[in-house]
Amino acid sequence: MKNFTPLTINNGPRGTTTLGCLIFLILAGVLAYGGFKIGEAYWNYFEVRYKVW
Repeated sequence: MKNFTPLTINNGPRGTTTLGCLIFLILAGVLAYGGFKIGEAYWNYFEVRYKVW
């Protein structure tokens, strides 16, 4: 009888899921960096606007 565990799933050719994960992490990092820079610019804008009023 074959020993079956639900955690062993065949994901196709070796390394494809790792590459997909790497691309996702790089994309998430780029989006987080861009969001941080845009958020910082808006924060500075509203801070100056508040001080002027």
